[in-house]
Amino acid sequence: MVTEMRLSNNLLISKVQELQSNLNSHSASKKDVAVFVPGSGEQKTSQTYSNVLKRNTSNESPVLLVKTKDGKSQHDVMKILTKAINPAEFNICFNGTKRIKNGAAVFCNEAADLEKLKNIVTSKLGNKYTVDQSQKLNPRIMIRNVKLDNQTDSSLIDNFISANDLDGFDASDIKIVVKLKSAVKDHHNLVLEVAEKTPSG
Repeated sequence: MVTEMRLSNNLLISKVQELQSNLNSHSASKKDVAVFVPGSGEQKTSQTYSNVLKRNTSNESPVLLVKTKDGKSQHDVMKILTKAINPAEFNICFNGTKRIKNGAAVFCNEAADLEKLKNIVTSKLGNKYTVDQSQKLNPRIMIRNVKLDNQTDSSLIDNFISANDLDGFDASDIKIVVKLKSAVKDHHNLVLEVAEKTPSG
């Protein structure tokens, strides 16, 4: 579980770094516009949240996790896995493997390779192993210094969507994960989780 979270966390970190890089590379552009968050009292010149969210950043490899149920070491699992499955024989492409607690992670090229590998591992190794796809976390963003004014979560999300021109997104695509007290009196920092999708327009 810890290793799965670490893999998901690494994917999230790379996504955040990519978004920061995109923001930095566009920060001097004349096309940059002001981001306005309702109730925050702040307006900054930078790329809008909508432009960042509209970028398709889903280029990470799908990851298959193979874990032992009978206490074998990660070294043994990797050895058994590589002995049982010849990628050339089954026409499977993957980017590499990594030892994880109680098993191995296989970084596949495409979702089709992952599905094929999952079926092969399940049939060859039987029920002594669990075979699952690593779950990706949705991107998260933090909005600082928001004055809540007794607004409900759905009202905050609706205001956020309309203020940032998020065409193609609706309230079900965004959820408030946590509200943190801000250093600014009567304000909060909001962490939002956003569904990974490419809106039209």
